[in-house]
Amino acid sequence: MARLRTVAVVLVVALAAFYLGSLVEFQYGGYAPDWVKTVLLYRPPTRDLDLQGLEEVFQTIQQHYLNPNADGHKLTEGAASGMVGALNDPFSRYLTPEEYALNQTFLQGSFGGIGASVLEKGTVLQVDSILPGTPAQRAGLQVGDIITTVDGQSTEGWTADQAVARIRGKVDTHVVLGIDRNGQPLTLDLVRKVITVASVAAHVFDNQVLYIRIFDFTCATTRAALWMRPTTS
Repeated sequence: MARLRTVAVVLVVALAAFYLGSLVEFQYGGYAPDWVKTVLLYRPPTRDLDLQGLEEVFQTIQQHYLNPNADGHKLTEGAASGMVGALNDPFSRYLTPEEYALNQTFLQGSFGGIGASVLEKGTVLQVDSILPGTPAQRAGLQVGDIITTVDGQSTEGWTADQAVARIRGKVDTHVVLGIDRNGQPLTLDLVRKVITVASVAAHVFDNQVLYIRIFDFTCATTRAALWMRPTTS
């Protein structure tokens, strides 16, 4: 038993050292002090990123592209987006500063919006769900509606995140959506309201099984899960 306890302690210490080493490496940008390397069994990261090749591509564009005033900021964002895309991971995606700000707002659990979720279906943006008692429901928006314009701007080529960023805004301001409903064009004028996202739901079946569903992870998810009062059947 003592031997097992010793092995367990060693494993815990090793995992802690690995975690702290990774954390310090991140905080020091990959260059940790010598004492950190010694105490935390620090191993320098391998660096095989070809920054010179990336710089050469940028210089070639600047020198030979038809438009000599190509936007360097957009080129940088494109390179970052391509790098993340090369991971071929459906759960990893590069966010522009605007998209990141939108994501942070969503994580707070409430925002100014209309209460509808949008998804990309082929080349169009389709309404996926509508929260009850929200501007979207009161205005008559329906699941399956295709959003063609937002405030007069065509949504052609937009991602779902881009559409959401334009639909959300300050509370009590208007947003006008152009809708295609089964081939019939419609225009809906909605007033943004505070939308609170319920990220957790719970239900007890037969007084035996507790089912907890987490829709999204926000700042309030943990507290909501701990204090959730489940429905019963």
